[in-house]
Amino acid sequence: GKSPTKKSGAVFIHGMPEDSSWATQISQYREAANEEHNDFMSDQKSQATDVDYEMRIRVVVRKRPMSKREAAQSGDVDVIHPLDYDDHGRVLVYQPKTKLDLTKEVEVAKFAFDNVYDETSNNLDIYNTSVKNLIPGVFHGKWASVFAYGQTGSGKTFTMMGSGMTGMKAGNQAENLSDANLGLYFLAAQDVFLLAE
Repeated sequence: GKSPTKKSGAVFIHGMPEDSSWATQISQYREAANEEHNDFMSDQKSQATDVDYEMRIRVVVRKRPMSKREAAQSGDVDVIHPLDYDDHGRVLVYQPKTKLDLTKEVEVAKFAFDNVYDETSNNLDIYNTSVKNLIPGVFHGKWASVFAYGQTGSGKTFTMMGSGMTGMKAGNQAENLSDANLGLYFLAAQDVFLLAE
């Protein structure tokens, strides 16, 4: 993949020292990754992808928004970069490092998952692309389980139960009052009762 060259690791403004901070380096890595992602997605638009819902196990990752406290802390940089490729997802983790000569650099760790959702995704997006197609199989003798795993405060209850269980301010999203954040359990129950009729 594309990565900034050594010379592009810093921003130079005439008369000012070069900016080689981690925030600048991570911003440049994000731009390069977004450009590569956009190129890939524009190439894939012409090809229909058929997602295999017969998979026995799917691993789905959702990035929660930074809290107001996290966003307010000076010097904090968002180092998690989710990218959705329709039939799979990648998460890039930018790891700021200080070398022995005290220069700053950023290492990029890449992880792949079946689906990846960024902080702007809502529960309805997640349900429609990751869970909804499991429901009809239940009426044909198949089993389906969905569970959430993560540390305290990572958004498990918000995703599974919805904004009504966690409070309207959860997730820092303006659309928490809408049907888009009802929760995966509620959305699945709605479809179960619709199919049972």
